[in-house]
Amino acid sequence: MNGASRQVLIVEDDLDLRDILKDLLSAEGYRVHTASNGEEALRILDEAPGDRFVILLDMMMPVMDGATLIQHLNARPLRHRVVVLTADIEVEAAHTDISAMLPKPFDVTALKAALASAA
Repeated sequence: MNGASRQVLIVEDDLDLRDILKDLLSAEGYRVHTASNGEEALRILDEAPGDRFVILLDMMMPVMDGATLIQHLNARPLRHRVVVLTADIEVEAAHTDISAMLPKPFDVTALKAALASAA
């Protein structure tokens, strides 16, 4: 994996889960960025316009949810790989590369495998 593909953007409104994921993925060697909603995620992506991220995306969040963020990602020229964390929402995104969908709660081994295949 190259350095750019080792960047993960965690978009999750649950602070405890976001912190756990950040610690876990940092220990795995990923460069981790975090956002509590889709608007924050877009700001992070705008600050690094040429960087590719694997986006670990929660679907149900305040301010801007995962489905709306996916719509914004579809309108951008740079494609990011997306791993969706969801309890029960089906995701349809024709242009965004959704690499995996993991149910909440998720298995850590499955998460690591999904990120490795997306990166």
